[in-house]
Amino acid sequence: MNTMQRPSETLLFRVNGIPQGKARPRFTKGGRAYTPAKTRRYEEAVREAAQLAAQAQGFIKHDKGTPLKASVTAWFPVPASWPKKKRAAALSGALYPAVKPDADNIAKAVLDALNGIAFHDDKQVVSCTVSKRYTFRDDDTPRVVVHIAPMKTFAQLREAAVSDGQNGENA
Repeated sequence: MNTMQRPSETLLFRVNGIPQGKARPRFTKGGRAYTPAKTRRYEEAVREAAQLAAQAQGFIKHDKGTPLKASVTAWFPVPASWPKKKRAAALSGALYPAVKPDADNIAKAVLDALNGIAFHDDKQVVSCTVSKRYTFRDDDTPRVVVHIAPMKTFAQLREAAVSDGQNGENA
């Protein structure tokens, strides 16, 4: 039996823990900029999760010119201090976490951490969707789920739509 795994074009992974956003750079008294320790630790956790998933999935980093799309879903815990009615609404998906960190800062932290793992540089990401949700159960783990895939051209999408339609008619 051949144990060789076919390379994967997509990468799907999760980072357990409360989602973090990229913090603004801080400055020393001498004027040098640095990334806060909390952001550095979170980006390292993202890198570790991505590397483990890439290895398990047979993912190979995309070439420099490959346009990519990213999907980032941040799952937040429902605050225990909320009243039962509000907690139930959040757990059912009726409420969204319109709280910090901002969606764009979550994406920035994740994509910056993926430089050199999922792609050469995050400038390759031409489409990015970021969603913030509450977990569906009290015992559910807060997390960030990330999916990276090649971005299809309009011609490729059209071709896939036409061929799918023809396959359905012949079946």
